[in-house]
This record gives sequence, structure tokens and C-alpha cells, in this order.
Amino acid sequence: AGLITAFFSGCSLLAAASPSLWPLFQREGRYLQSLAVLLVFSPGASMLAALAGLPGGVATALGLASASPALLLLRPTRLRRAARYAVLIVRRAFPYSIATFSTVVVYPISLSVNLKYIGEHRVGQQVLYWSFAVAFSSASQAFAARGVSGASGSGDEATWQPRALRAWLPAGLALWAIGAVIYALFAIPIPWIPHTGAARDAMTATMLVSVAGPLITDTLCVYFSGPRSRRALPIGSVLSSACVAGALLLAPELLVRHFGVFGPSALVGVARLAFVIDASMRRYALGAMFLLIAAYAAALALGQGVSF
Repeated sequence: AGLITAFFSGCSLLAAASPSLWPLFQREGRYLQSLAVLLVFSPGASMLAALAGLPGGVATALGLASASPALLLLRPTRLRRAARYAVLIVRRAFPYSIATFSTVVVYPISLSVNLKYIGEHRVGQQVLYWSFAVAFSSASQAFAARGVSGASGSGDEATWQPRALRAWLPAGLALWAIGAVIYALFAIPIPWIPHTGAARDAMTATMLVSVAGPLITDTLCVYFSGPRSRRALPIGSVLSSACVAGALLLAPELLVRHFGVFGPSALVGVARLAFVIDASMRRYALGAMFLLIAAYAAALALGQGVSF
């Protein structure tokens, strides 16, 4: 768990540079190529690691997927210039990495607790599903970067941010719909499709909400947060992470039964929406936060959890 945390901390620092890099890749015509590299790691490599029963391998693949945009800067030609440019971008992205790392650091704690309560098999099934969710989150951020790049040419930040958010919304909804279909394949037996529903004992109702959480929270907190939010988010993210980590260590049964391995990270993401405090985005952040909380409440009311 310690090695996974250390590796993820480095990857989260690199991942925080993505808002600066996706527009660069679009201008250079490398957008689809970069997105394809990301998808190779997740869900590609992460899914294979989950099928092989290697949670550590899944964590490595997910970390490399999130860091792949920054790693693509390191090309064989002009390596020194590329490395210097990468260091500059990562240094500027450091405040964002604190907010990103706060959701990631909960993962190894949750993984350890879930392995103890529900066993490797069901943890592996949950991780297999989540490998798709991470890919959707990364793709969502790429679409958000495209929306920001197209909308930020005119007007101040308060003017173009809502416009960019509306441009991203159809892609975000489409990605969540795909995640919902994959959830159904994991959790619901469909007679004419072999092996569907095989993971129903490992799937919780809240996972359908958790797959939407990073699509919304990462996008709002990374791409649409203004100057005031950039100062508040690191503090709020650390506090949220500490609360969820404390619950995992002191009273893990509820989180394990109803939220699984990755639900706690999604909960940290939802909590940090409260610290998006810029006037232009405040109502959107609060609306998203209350929508996700209501969806979690509805999922918990269904009572579908993992037995142990």
C-alpha cells in the first residue's frame, strides 16, 4: 500500500499538468494519438491486470494512464528541452496536484480494507469495472480541455467558463451513459449475452453514481475553477480526504458494503466541490454536488450492497 501511494503521488503530480497539455496536443494535431495512448493503459492494461488478479498492477496502469499526457512530452529528439518544459509545467501544476492526490491517497487504504472484508475475487471485479471509469474520467477531461480551448478566446474567465462547460456537457453525459451500460453488463444477467451479471455479487448500487462522480468533479475542479478556488481546493481536498480516510480506518463496514473500493475516492471528489467558490462557477458546483448527493441517497435507499 505504501508503494502504491508513493507511485500514485508522483502520477498525480504529472496528471495535474493535463489541463495545460491537452490544448497543446490539439494545436499540434496529436489529440487523438495522445488519447489513444491513455486508453492503452486504462482500460487496456488496467483491465488485463484486474483479470490477472493483480491490484497493484491495476494501480500502476491507472497511474500511468493519468500521467501519460505529461510523459508524452518526453520524446527522443530534443530530450533536454522536452524535460525542461515538462518540469516547468509540472511545477506550475503543483497546487492542482494536491487536490488530485487527495482523492488518490484514499485508494490504497480502501483497497486494503476491502481485501480484508470481501476478498480478492470481488475486489478484482470492482477494480475491473473501475478501470473503465478511470478511462472515462480521463476522456472527459480531454473533452473539457477542448471546450476550454474553444471558448477561452473571447471574454473574461467569468464569461467563457459557463460556455465551455456547456460545450463539455454532451460528451460528459455520453461517457456516463456508456459507464451505465457497462455497469448493467457487470450487474444484470442478460440471457442472450454470455457472462453478463457475473459480477453482481460485487457490484453496489452506488457504483452507478461513483462512475459519474469523477466525470463531474475532476472536470469542475481542474478545468473550471478560478483563482479563488485554486487557493481553497487544496485545503478542502485534504480535509475531505482526511475525513474519508478516518472513516475507512475507524468504521469501514458501511463504506465497504455500499461504496466498494473506489467509492471513497469518489466521495472525496464530491466533497471538494464545496470549495469551488468562484462566483461564475459556484452555482454549477453546488448544483452538481447536490445532484450527486441525491443520487447517492437514492442508491443507498435501494439497499444493494456487498455481503460479508
